[in-house]
Amino acid sequence: MNRTTMPSVVLELQQKSMLDQVSISELLRMTLVVAHKLSVSEFSLWAQQELDGYTRIVSDPVPQYRHVHGQLWARGQTATEYVPVETFSELTNVAETHIEKTSIPQLELLLSENKDKVFRRDFSAEALNKLNEIGYGEQFALYVHRAEFHLILQTIRQHILTWTLQLTDEGILGQGIQFSEQEKRVAQEHHEHLTINAPGGRIQIQRDTTHSTQTMEIHGLDIQQLQTLTEQIRTHLEQTGLEEEEQSEALREIHTLTEQVQSGSPQPGVISKSLTIIKRILENASSSVVATGLLALIDKFSH
Repeated sequence: MNRTTMPSVVLELQQKSMLDQVSISELLRMTLVVAHKLSVSEFSLWAQQELDGYTRIVSDPVPQYRHVHGQLWARGQTATEYVPVETFSELTNVAETHIEKTSIPQLELLLSENKDKVFRRDFSAEALNKLNEIGYGEQFALYVHRAEFHLILQTIRQHILTWTLQLTDEGILGQGIQFSEQEKRVAQEHHEHLTINAPGGRIQIQRDTTHSTQTMEIHGLDIQQLQTLTEQIRTHLEQTGLEEEEQSEALREIHTLTEQVQSGSPQPGVISKSLTIIKRILENASSSVVATGLLALIDKFSH
């Protein structure tokens, strides 16, 4: 076949990343090939980690979008059943957050073979020590809604799509799975120092940010009130009767709000946008008493 007629692997990856029927595992394998051919080592490592899972790699942190949230359940020594436990704010991040290290192929298999709405996850040693110190019970379990895991998959899909758009904007297309020396040079200059940032579970691809700064002056923003509101929405979201896709979208914005609460420089514009999206989603379930209550809380916070 003439080399000039061979299809672009970058465009093929871009097109596939927009199709829900294409698995994230397949997209990651294609991403690994493209990154390797372009000698973009950091992106290649990221794709490999997602395919292998993060259990073997100690030095590299697990991306923020893999920090999922769940409901703490506990059982006393003489009790026969677990019961849900409400945690206070200082313990929420430890007791209700799980770092999902499972490989993407395993995660996709879990979701396809198991239709349960929630999945049990083990606590880290740190979280168990904290819980034992406080004395919630003798045994603990964290139950995570499946929408949280779908969010991981969709975040990765969006990450890959964003990267391919950047490549095409810079004229890096390839022919088949081969790239010209010029394409490789441009890719290495512009993408070799990519860093993966994931505020609120979203991924933003940035070039080397060693010398970058970001400041935001906040006027009249009650962070404690925002944290309380965010936890109330997260806790009661499943009771609103929203479809799974709508819950996933709402969870993305809840992750954004959580990240803003925890950041040293929360951005009012980002917070306002996320609350607006959550409000729009909840309005679709306005017949739900729970949704109506959450909408009232959002309105109260906004005013």
